[in-house]
Amino acid sequence: MADAPTGPYRKSSEVLLSSSEEWWGPGHPSVAVGVDGRHHVFLHAFRPGAVGYKAFRALLAAPIRFEGGVVSLDTSVWPAARPDPG
Repeated sequence: MADAPTGPYRKSSEVLLSSSEEWWGPGHPSVAVGVDGRHHVFLHAFRPGAVGYKAFRALLAAPIRFEGGVVSLDTSVWPAARPDPG
């Protein structure tokens, strides 16, 4: 997290992306403004049980929030991003 693209950067104590019941191995996130004017994180992930070098990876998008110096997924809009309770 940084106040400017040139930094300085500080590591968040919160995990932004992790596997869930719906998606495994989320990765390679990028942030862009969506058609709704909000910031979104774009990433790829595997369907559960279907991982591997040549396995299908879906392109996913989830709205994100920047509040109090913390970046978080907007789980009220994208339920699949909710943390796995287990």
